[in-house]
Amino acid sequence: MRKTRNHSIASLLTIFLLSTISGCGGGGSTSTTNNPSADPGTPSLTPNAANDLLIKFGGELAELKRGTTVPEPSNDSDQPQIQIIKERSNGANGSVVQTPVSIRSNDLISTLYAKISGTDDVFELNLLNEESDASVQGSEVFDTNLEIALQPDIKQGRVPIEIVAVDNSGRVSAPSISELDVLQVGTGGLQISLNWNEFADLDLHIFDPNGDEIYYAQPSSTSGGRLDLDDFDGSPDSIENVFWPQEAPQGIYNIEVNHFTGEPANIALGISYNGRFVDTLRFVDFLPEYDCVRFASIVVDLNGARLVKFPTPVSTCNASGSIADEVPQSRDHSPTAVFERIQGTWKSCVLGLELVRVFEGTRFTASIDRFEFNDCTGRKIAPTEINVYDFEVGNPRRTPEGFFINEFDVTVLSSTTAGEGFVGEDFYQQIYSDDIQIAFSFGGPTPSDRPLNLDFEYPGFRID
Repeated sequence: MRKTRNHSIASLLTIFLLSTISGCGGGGSTSTTNNPSADPGTPSLTPNAANDLLIKFGGELAELKRGTTVPEPSNDSDQPQIQIIKERSNGANGSVVQTPVSIRSNDLISTLYAKISGTDDVFELNLLNEESDASVQGSEVFDTNLEIALQPDIKQGRVPIEIVAVDNSGRVSAPSISELDVLQVGTGGLQISLNWNEFADLDLHIFDPNGDEIYYAQPSSTSGGRLDLDDFDGSPDSIENVFWPQEAPQGIYNIEVNHFTGEPANIALGISYNGRFVDTLRFVDFLPEYDCVRFASIVVDLNGARLVKFPTPVSTCNASGSIADEVPQSRDHSPTAVFERIQGTWKSCVLGLELVRVFEGTRFTASIDRFEFNDCTGRKIAPTEINVYDFEVGNPRRTPEGFFINEFDVTVLSSTTAGEGFVGEDFYQQIYSDDIQIAFSFGGPTPSDRPLNLDFEYPGFRID
């Protein structure tokens, strides 16, 4: 997105013109700085074209079941009610579209369906809430997210998708329809697409193996990378896209996003290699104060491409030649500094488990709530678990990926999860911390159980 710090978003719409990006076309792409809707004509998917989509509800991948019959609505006053918050969304080949969904139900939801209208292609997610020990009383409204990943070879057009919910009592909602406008952007050897769903001014920055930066002010690199879609209106469903039309050079590609102004945003990244998805990455509540953040790196070698996810330390959108040598380290990692930095409240979501850790002095309390969906949306389906620990922060060391982590030793003081038998037990872990997040390793009852690396998929973020 193009911008000048002395102008508002509204001013930018009249200042920055389409012609300011030249030479970005080719490779099957359009050269544009806006996010047009697709042609509202014929739907882009044919009856066997559901291979073009990956669908998630609440962060959990739904299974494609061709020929599956979606149950008919119950026509019952107690049947679930579904509302698509946005009835029409924009996406692009190789991108991930986020659509908020609101569900009202008198019972837990057991199954969700997404049917491609006009086809027999159905995506099904079984939530298996029959084993839940949570009680449900009366009607309740809750929100979750429908995520649609569009494969790079999908064609342009409009795709209607019918969403249906079934509760644990077998009652079936009426279908709610979300229409997805798919526009065409560049793809090829490597493609990175950014999508967000709030009024915010974000910028995608990609650093290639040569250290060259691709972004709105420098839309191409000597390695062949191009920015062919640069949003400048800051509206929901905005998309930015960088791609290499031919073979992408081997090496490390760093992905950074700059939150210039606007609301906190839920962002989604789609990464494709040689015409197929490698991975997707979603980040909830990307705040303006995070400024410019490195989310991940892509490693391209003889084995193909893989995404390396790691914590998102505050960065300056400067090029870095390698993960190990140039990972931003803005804080002191001495035991005293880490101890002081982690004081307060942190929250993370791990496959439907919401963990809230409160650090006060040398003690911390971990509260755990279980939700219906992997991204910790929907209903609570189990009682809150509370564990209390004493902890000690130890010496730092550097991981193979270039991060400084500290020894983190805990003693169990009380636990509703593990029971009284674990009280007094010691566990040895590792901790990573920076300005905005913490991440913990798995561990065990002896110091030798400390792993060399951390699990960076589910960091905890400061909320106080």
